[in-house]
Amino acid sequence: MSYPLPKNERKVELLENFVSQLGSELLEMQTAWQDHDADQLKKNCKWITKYASRMNFLEVVYATEDLQEALESGDASDISTRLTEFINLYTRIDLVRAA
Repeated sequence: MSYPLPKNERKVELLENFVSQLGSELLEMQTAWQDHDADQLKKNCKWITKYASRMNFLEVVYATEDLQEALESGDASDISTRLTEFINLYTRIDLVRAA
């Protein structure tokens, strides 16, 4: 998934920082899931939704919403699947400079 970087360097920095922080959030989410800490997962989802929306990362917003739905249903298998899919999505994020 390629995301073009904006021309404004400040916005580039914000976008790069968001993607970096998203990786940290996902690591926290993995740990929270292993520790059976649904509250922490929900907090991470809230943070991700807030900033992914601002950055217009719609695929990330959708993945977060899917995970939140799984958390609300309490289906452990679905939560695990959604978290794994989210992590896989993250690994495909590619920020590219416009030519």
